Amino acid sequence: IDKCNLDENWTVVMEETAIDAITMYKEFRKMNLSLSDTLKFVSFMVNDWPKRHTLRHRTVKRMRQVRHGLGVALGVELERDIYEQMDLGSVWEYLGWLKMEHDEGFSFN
Repeated sequence: IDKCNLDENWTVVMEETAIDAITMYKEFRKMNLSLSDTLKFVSFMVNDWPKRHTLRHRTVKRMRQVRHGLGVALGVELERDIYEQMDLGSVWEYLGWLKMEHDEGFSFN
């Protein structure tokens, strides 16, 4: 983890391509996991890194980028899939993402 944490190239590739978020979303859908479950998984992963502040901060930053652009990156068909899965659980998890962003010092937008 420490080596990955220091490698800015990985972060740049992920920011430019969104391949990490796209792959995870598609694979989780193949496993019939809901949008809410996917959001919970990412939240759990970030909350599991309390002692790795830099990694946690960068991951929350990445979550923020995904939150703003995943629908476009997925394309119309999968974007529709996201909207069709919206329920109270996914909205609750989304609000949790916003709280994590706030806790990491990001402003609301």
